[in-house]
Amino acid sequence: MLNFAWKWRRFYCGAATLVLASLASLSLGADNIRAIPPENAPNAYPYSVNGFHVVDFKTENLVAPEGIDTATPRFSWKLASQTIGEKQSAYQLTVRNTNAEELVWDSGKVESDEQLYVPYAGEPLQPGSEYMVELNVWNKDGSQKSQIYAPFSTGLFPTEDNPNPWKGKWIGVSSKIKQPEPADLTKSSWIAFEDKMSLPIGASVYRKSFTVDNVDDVVASVANIS
Repeated sequence: MLNFAWKWRRFYCGAATLVLASLASLSLGADNIRAIPPENAPNAYPYSVNGFHVVDFKTENLVAPEGIDTATPRFSWKLASQTIGEKQSAYQLTVRNTNAEELVWDSGKVESDEQLYVPYAGEPLQPGSEYMVELNVWNKDGSQKSQIYAPFSTGLFPTEDNPNPWKGKWIGVSSKIKQPEPADLTKSSWIAFEDKMSLPIGASVYRKSFTVDNVDDVVASVANIS
């Protein structure tokens, strides 16, 4: 009885998948090409009509990284296929600067099964910029193609025009501003709950109340606790 139910459930899911695949083929086409994903949805892979598609695309071992610190990033990806023995025969990588809306690298169609740490080899990337990678991959006989888009951005790194991009100042108290005199603690006394009040072992609670005559004159307050 359990075996029959499992087979029926498998047949039902397979039929549903077939219907979904047929509907998807009307919009995706035979090449399995997809549109650029909306913002905040990087690396969102579609279901492949032909069972051959890119998965786990990464830039510098990260998915859609922000602020990478290299001008020559490396790209890696994996493939998924419903066909036994399927493999990649060629790939093409293009990179666009989305800030300037210009193409900075097109590898052309490369006859290779390489998928790991493919280096960027285009124009020097600019620091503090947004980029979009487009990857096209062909299967072993070139009859099927999968396409994906994935963004990344660059952080600050040295360039010929700006060898030292990291410019800043220490955040602290300015020596030009007159500092308040240290608080006079000679007239202070410990304030705590009375011994008869119940407190957890090791707990000490202190309180100090005071009145300010003119609140508008208060610029800052300092608590000295030791």
